[in-house]
Amino acid sequence: MEVPNQEVTSFDHSFGEEAREWLATVSAVMEKTPAGKLFSLLQPSITAFHWQDYHQASAGHTDGGSSSISDQASYLSRCALYIYYRVLQGLLSNAANKHIRTGSTSDARVIALASNQPLQLALLTCAVEVTCFCSTGLASFPCIASALGQAPAALELWEAAHHFLCYLAPETATPMAASVASYLMFMRIRVIEDLAWRTGSTLYSAIRYGGGGSCKQGDYALLTAFLDSLAVLARTRVSATAAGVISQNTALSKLVAFPEDCVWLMDAVLQEHLDLLFNQHLSSLVACCVYSIARAHGVALSFKRVVDVIMSTFPHHAAETFRHAELHPGNGSNQPQHGDTRQLYNQVFLPRMDKLVQHRIPEMQQNIQDTFAGNSKQQGDPGRRPLKSLSANDMNTRPSRFRRMQA
Repeated sequence: MEVPNQEVTSFDHSFGEEAREWLATVSAVMEKTPAGKLFSLLQPSITAFHWQDYHQASAGHTDGGSSSISDQASYLSRCALYIYYRVLQGLLSNAANKHIRTGSTSDARVIALASNQPLQLALLTCAVEVTCFCSTGLASFPCIASALGQAPAALELWEAAHHFLCYLAPETATPMAASVASYLMFMRIRVIEDLAWRTGSTLYSAIRYGGGGSCKQGDYALLTAFLDSLAVLARTRVSATAAGVISQNTALSKLVAFPEDCVWLMDAVLQEHLDLLFNQHLSSLVACCVYSIARAHGVALSFKRVVDVIMSTFPHHAAETFRHAELHPGNGSNQPQHGDTRQLYNQVFLPRMDKLVQHRIPEMQQNIQDTFAGNSKQQGDPGRRPLKSLSANDMNTRPSRFRRMQA
């Protein structure tokens, strides 16, 4: 199926209705081919992954009165297990380059995938996420994944959502509803922008050791695909933010190079300073890049304006997203302090990236004079003075926790 090529981060009533209709259609197919019969040829251990916990997760996200909750939970549980089996069937069939119904399970690739517990748990989690979304119409990810203890398996969840997009429609012989495809893409976006960078995520192990979870030691294929998707999302988001800021700022609208410079700085962060993302939200770094370039060009722009543009352009962002950022340890402690995104810019981003920005715009002073002569209202201080920080601590440059991966 064709994967949506733009961010869908809000879901209205029509999305929920379409998703429920799709699940009803899949359920009708399920009654003809029960999930339990699909994998009778495979080892029993393949699906012995705490299904009771996933059944309870479905029970916690149902609609209707108390008299119908039990039936609804049972229905969602059966649907989740069925679509999990179907996606797994497509995945294994593709790996073996033959259909699993032939009864041949000797292929080593099939056995390796079928016995990969982290990936199986992620597939089950995706199945529960999809069925609960179809039932409620609410984009709750990663609440269910967190309740199931699967939030740290961010890389696996990102991979599992991709398998759902690839295999669910062909294996159920039911075209995937656009709302369901969009929700799976939303899950992947949430992993890229936030979940993968949290402490304890499997991405930590994958980057440091080239393995962890379903990412085998020395196999960079999954990690490379993830980082490629990160680059695409980051460029899309910083470009949209730059465009939004330009539409509200006359001075920036005259700077032809402004959007390109913003994308360049975002690329520099990803290529040379990836550790800045750990324990941060991607959009916090997007805000820092756009604000930094505006300041470098001498344009008076408030940090709040940049944040407001991001929140209006990508409505799944809450104000809380920009109120929590990890800062340097302080006061003689080894534990990191926390503040907001403005403090992140002042204390972490600016010391790390300012010299690079200055090198990018070596003739900044002359450019400012040529562009903004006589426009005192729009022209700001040509230097890159930090914002007024809410913290009194004078932080040094954040130490790099990860070396750049060698190709």
